[in-house]
Amino acid sequence: MSERYPARVFEVYLSEVSYRLREERNVSSDQRLVLNTICKRPELRPLLGNITFCIDNDVDIYFSLDDSRTIRIGHQLLNQPVVAAFHLRHAIELSILLSKLSLDSQLERFSITAIAALHTAMLYLDDMISQEKECVLQGLPDWMQNVFARISEFGSEEARAEVAIEVIGAHLRNLYPFQHKLYPGLDIGELIGPVTVAGMKRLKGLLSIAMPTERILTRGGDTRLEVDADTGLNQYGCSPRPRPWAITFSSCTSSSISDHAFWRAEKLRQALIQDAVDGQLPDRYKSELERVRRKLTDLLQLDCIHGAQLILTPSGTDAELYALHLAMGSSSQPICNILISRTEVGSGTALAAGGRHFDSHTPMGDHSVAGDPVEGFPVDSVEVVVLDLRGEGGGLLFTEELDGRIRERVEASLAKGYRVLLHLLDCSKTGIGGPSLGVAQDLKSTYPDEVEVLVDAAQFRLGRSALHRYVNSGFMVLITGSKFFTGPPFSGALIVPPEISSKVPAMPVLPCGMRAYATRAELPATWGDFGRNLSGRQNLGLLLRWQAALWEINAFYSVSEQERLRTIEVFGTQIIRMIDANPDLKLVMAPPHERGYGQSERTWDQLPTIFTFLVYRADPESGQRRPLSYDEARYAYYCVNADIARFLPACASDRDHELAAKRCHIGQPVRIHRDNGVWVGALRIAAGARLVSGVQFDDSLGDRPESRLDREIQTAGVIFGKLSVIVKYWNELKKYNISSGANSAAGFYQF
Repeated sequence: MSERYPARVFEVYLSEVSYRLREERNVSSDQRLVLNTICKRPELRPLLGNITFCIDNDVDIYFSLDDSRTIRIGHQLLNQPVVAAFHLRHAIELSILLSKLSLDSQLERFSITAIAALHTAMLYLDDMISQEKECVLQGLPDWMQNVFARISEFGSEEARAEVAIEVIGAHLRNLYPFQHKLYPGLDIGELIGPVTVAGMKRLKGLLSIAMPTERILTRGGDTRLEVDADTGLNQYGCSPRPRPWAITFSSCTSSSISDHAFWRAEKLRQALIQDAVDGQLPDRYKSELERVRRKLTDLLQLDCIHGAQLILTPSGTDAELYALHLAMGSSSQPICNILISRTEVGSGTALAAGGRHFDSHTPMGDHSVAGDPVEGFPVDSVEVVVLDLRGEGGGLLFTEELDGRIRERVEASLAKGYRVLLHLLDCSKTGIGGPSLGVAQDLKSTYPDEVEVLVDAAQFRLGRSALHRYVNSGFMVLITGSKFFTGPPFSGALIVPPEISSKVPAMPVLPCGMRAYATRAELPATWGDFGRNLSGRQNLGLLLRWQAALWEINAFYSVSEQERLRTIEVFGTQIIRMIDANPDLKLVMAPPHERGYGQSERTWDQLPTIFTFLVYRADPESGQRRPLSYDEARYAYYCVNADIARFLPACASDRDHELAAKRCHIGQPVRIHRDNGVWVGALRIAAGARLVSGVQFDDSLGDRPESRLDREIQTAGVIFGKLSVIVKYWNELKKYNISSGANSAAGFYQF
């Protein structure tokens, strides 16, 4: 069984990120305030555990270390807070390395920590939003500016690491003052030459983990993880750093990482540092992924299904490639892959389901062309068919009608000599699903050798009983830790039932093209040669993202079933009430998928957790109110997630300005139906696992679960109020290209 968090779970985090400020003479209250403000930056706070700061006005450099956990700050450091954030990241990273590394030679210890710490700081600078980066660069000494310029010329992490050793190593004399109290007798004249040569191999291993956690979290995926330089957000509107100032109910799309999950990822990164220096990172990576696999199995109670296995994947879309290969098995027959609703699942699903690349960049860093075959997949033998859940007017198909179409399509494909991989969509972007569990089970039992079923549970809005029912039916199940469970994007997995897992040793090995998507460690070790074509590299981004997601999953399952049900039920009831009460909004009905529960069972996953709604505005020509088109809904979505107060006209009320300034992250728009050839788009607000665990444990939301839930509901209401402001000033807002990100940058971080 999984470990249980105590009721004070969030206080444990607060105690771990505390730091001390030692009083020194002539320190002003303004200096203390600046330091405290910088240390509240969400990407710095989890690194501060047990560090002591000393503000010393007699020190004329940015900082120096008295010991591995004491940082002495010079008077000039706090003059520019954003520049100070860069130097503090440098100092903190140096402190972490010194406390984690065990090296015999002083020369080697100094050179390795100096190069790795500044390498991390330079990558931190590179990932700052544009306005901050420019400010920092202007405040850096010339030699640091030159180092940054040289490192940033190179695109790949490997190339940057190589040049970092050379370029930063040439400035060890400049870096010595930051550590001189630790090495008072070190001969500066010996720093160049044999030290860097001797430490070269260790450094190369270290620099893969000597990166900011927030950067590692964006690696090992595809372009969907890339962060916009102006906003600091990816295309899902998420940040790889915690974003505490934003109102977030976006789990049906993706979520920014929470403070607590970021802290867990950072702790794991630090734990890997010595292994990297000792050349043990490949072995440690394998053992850590196996730990993730065991922990996930434990949390989902999959150990009760003997023989079920887990493949870890960068995203749910990547898992489609594995499912296709496993469904084809050892057969040479062509295969018909039946998807459910192209507009209600991930945009790359149809391509991946056909054995094709779905992005211009693969998780292992290779360039690809979306639509081109993944090498080794017999794409000419794969037919992809898509059946919709909605009719022409956007209404849901009756279960009987959809089941009938599914059965007809499956039997027609079998009659033509095809095998079939049938998708069962457990929960779509709008919370609906299909076909029924009954028809999938019947087709699988009637044609056990010709039909495989893949449950698309990427939203993962289902309880353990329903999950077990799927796996016990012989279905593969695609899950993620980054939708309902609010882990950072992407963290995917494919659960393989015993019936398929037992056949893997006799199957053909994975196609060589999968080398661009996965490493051998992401497969179960018991599968032997199956992953022979995969590399032995490490996808550290995948590891850290799953580490963060496991924190959220564990926190959710630390809440009793009764409290999970109560929180989601009360929240959902109030969300529907607020939508119904707002004349600018209209709820799109989406009953949860029937998962085969008995009538007496009442569980949280039988309740709606995604609330989809249309937004109405007056048509400029007819004056009549109509729902936003899909493109208009996308614009509204960007407005919701940005501070748009400065774009309102002068006549707007103070309350309108207050609402417009709120950053609210909700689900991206989805296409519902066509109206005169134009797609109508709907927005979504979703309940996620973080809502449930926060209501139960987070004292910062209130002193009791009831008051915390009330606060969360009121916060969600702000989103609907802001949408009404957007509709009210639509014509004025449309003058600005907010969707580009150029105008939605908030400037410097807010606290």
